[in-house]
Amino acid sequence: MGEVLDPLTGAAVAAFLTLLTPATRIYQVEAVPLDWPGYGLLILTGLSLSIRRRWPLAMYVVGVGSATVYLGARYPGWPVYVGAGLVLVAYASAGGWAAWPLTMVGGVALGIASGRPEGWQPARMLTVFGVWLALGGFTAHATELRRRRAEEVARHRVVEERLRIAREMHDILSHGLATISLQSGAALRRFPTRPAEAEAALRTIRRVSNDALAQARAVLTSIRDPVEPAATGSDDLDALFESVRSTGLTVKTTVALSGGVVPRAIAPIVYRVIQESLTNVMRHAGPKAEATVAIARHADAIVVEVADRGGAARPGKPGHGLLGMRERVLEAGGDFSAGPEPAGGFRVRVRLPLGSGTP
Repeated sequence: MGEVLDPLTGAAVAAFLTLLTPATRIYQVEAVPLDWPGYGLLILTGLSLSIRRRWPLAMYVVGVGSATVYLGARYPGWPVYVGAGLVLVAYASAGGWAAWPLTMVGGVALGIASGRPEGWQPARMLTVFGVWLALGGFTAHATELRRRRAEEVARHRVVEERLRIAREMHDILSHGLATISLQSGAALRRFPTRPAEAEAALRTIRRVSNDALAQARAVLTSIRDPVEPAATGSDDLDALFESVRSTGLTVKTTVALSGGVVPRAIAPIVYRVIQESLTNVMRHAGPKAEATVAIARHADAIVVEVADRGGAARPGKPGHGLLGMRERVLEAGGDFSAGPEPAGGFRVRVRLPLGSGTP
C-alpha cells in the first residue's frame, strides 16, 4: 500500500514546490528568474519521494542533488528547503544512523549552495547546515527507537508464544501421563487375578494416549494456523471427568452454566484449570482422595473451584502446573488462588470475568 501511495506523495510535493515558489520571487528581487530548468529541478526534488521505499539512496541523491543545484543557481524561494527536508526525513527514516554520513555530505552541499558566490554568508550557511544535521539526527534517533521497540515487541511475542506452547503441552502431557501411570499400575496389579479389569485399564490407557496425541497435534497445528477456540460444553467436561474417574479417583461435580456451555473467550482456560487441578489430585492427594469440582456462572464472572480431601502433602515449591494456571488466569484479567485447606486437602479457586457481549 505504501509503495502505491509514494508516487502520489512525490507528485503532491512537486506540485507544492512549483506552485508556491514563484510567489516568493516578489520579495527576492535579486534572485535569478525562475525558468524551465529551475522548474525541472523543483519537480525532480519532489518526484524523488516517489521511490523513497524502493530506492531510498537514489531518492536522497536525486532529491538533495536537485535542491543543491537549484540553490547554487540562485533561483528564488524557500519551498525548496521544505522539499529537501522531506527527502532527508524519508532517507533517515529508512536508514537510521547508517544514513548519517550522507546526511552530513548533503548538509555541507546545501550549506555551501546557500551562500552567495560573490560574497559568502557564513552565518546563513552554518544555519542551513545546523538545521539539516538536527533534522537528520532527530529522525535517525526516532527511527532507531522505533526499531528497538519493534524488536522488543517481537521478542516479547516470541516469549509469550513459548510460554503458551509450554503451558499447553505441560497440561496435555501431565494429565495424559498421570492417567497412564495410574492405569498401568492398576493393570499390572490386576492382571494375574482379574484380567478383565486389567484389560479395561489398558483400553483406558489407549484412549487417554490417543486423546493426548490429538490435543498435542491441535496445539502444534494452532501454531501454524491460529484458529478461534471453540466453546467448551458439558460434553467436553464430562469426558474429562470420566477420564479422571477411570483411574479410581472419586470426582463430584456441580455445574451451573447457562446452556451448559462455558463462554468461548474463556473456555480453554476453564478446561485447562480443571484438567490440571484434577491431575494434581491424582498425582499428590493419595489413593483415597476425593475431588469436588464446582463451576458457576455469576452476573459478571465464571467461578471455578476444584478441591480434594486427600491427605498427602503437596510439594513445597509450586510446580509448572500451578504457575501455568496462574499465568492463564491473570492474563485473562481473573483472580487465582491455590493452597492447602485447614482440615486437609487442597483447593484451587479461579474467578474469570465475563467481557461485555459474552454469550
